[in-house]
Amino acid sequence: MPRWTPSFLRIYVALMCVWLLAPIVIVVILAFSGDGYLHFPPSSLSLRWFDRFFGDLQWQHALLSSLIIGSI
Repeated sequence: MPRWTPSFLRIYVALMCVWLLAPIVIVVILAFSGDGYLHFPPSSLSLRWFDRFFGDLQWQHALLSSLIIGSI
């Protein structure tokens, strides 16, 4: 069984954390995109998608249902 040095293990863990967190960071950045379609990097920033989400009654009910189910 190969023995991993502590520095190699730290580098490996750091790379895996970046690999797992990169898609989340990209989605958060794209959530503030002001364009009509999603592309990276966004050319402008806006809260338009949040306005559409929280302004729609169906999405509000869906969010409330998800929060209730998640709290059980």
